[in-house]
Amino acid sequence: MNSPTNLERARTVADAVLYEGYLLYPYRSTSSKNQARWQFGVLAPRGPAASGLGEESSLSTQCLLRPGTDAAVHVYVRCLQLQVRSVERAEADGRFTAVGELDVDGTTWLTWDEAVDREVAYGPLRTAELSQGVTLDVEVEGGEDVETLRDASGAVAGRVVRRRQTLTGTLRLAAHRDGGLVRLSADVDNTTASADDKDAAIRHSFIGAHLML
Repeated sequence: MNSPTNLERARTVADAVLYEGYLLYPYRSTSSKNQARWQFGVLAPRGPAASGLGEESSLSTQCLLRPGTDAAVHVYVRCLQLQVRSVERAEADGRFTAVGELDVDGTTWLTWDEAVDREVAYGPLRTAELSQGVTLDVEVEGGEDVETLRDASGAVAGRVVRRRQTLTGTLRLAAHRDGGLVRLSADVDNTTASADDKDAAIRHSFIGAHLML
């Protein structure tokens, strides 16, 4: 892609398929289809992948370039980050109790898994300087957000807590002459530490992972 306009067009197409398979009809957590989501490009941590509890931990791509003088490349690592949405009911003693759902004046709040789209950008990287290869860190920060739920009287009825696990990985780039062209290789690895169970694996995965160059 050689212009911001082309890049935005490519990003629009990528966004259209980013959520493909993330949530399947019927849209309920009790649906068997939503117990184990099918998704393009899940990069799981190495432990669960090796034990068969998760997808592979790396992706690789190559492309041929016809670079001009002093050519450079921009690389974008893109994915979904799982966000656990926990609904908690307010108790009389000021504490909160996790519940599957909570009704606040006719509005129902559900405990559910959401997703946040992420993009990490690199560059410009001169292709002439990539002949020896370069390894770059990839990090998607975790965090926690709290949303207070109040009823019509203004009293606290509960809260919604959204939690995201930090994702870490590496991006390896190398460019080598291939006749009159340059072969660019890009590899992404998930290096996030994770317990060996499916729930932990997906929470520490780069979901729908792909590259834009």
